[in-house]
Amino acid sequence: MKEASASTTPASNVNKSTASSAADRAAYVIAEAFSPAHLVIAITLVSGLPAEGSVWVRIGWGVLAALFTGIIPYLVALNAIRRGKISSRHIPERSERIRPMLWTGL
Repeated sequence: MKEASASTTPASNVNKSTASSAADRAAYVIAEAFSPAHLVIAITLVSGLPAEGSVWVRIGWGVLAALFTGIIPYLVALNAIRRGKISSRHIPERSERIRPMLWTGL
């Protein structure tokens, strides 16, 4: 009797693990989509639209703003992660935060 109960897995455990991994994936996607770096890039892209001139001039101003406020800092952070200078894009370690703060001051 013990062998039969030990070899079977309750259905509730299987559903919980599947739901947990689906919830984890959904949380990851939402966290990435609304991360500050992505929001800064999106907002600054849109910020060029009220500018004077043709549509291409407006798009150009938005791209220029996004380049200097979001894209270049993001690429610098990814390079620092690749080189092992910081552990994550979110910089959870306090000791790692001084370099990015100095980069923004330049």
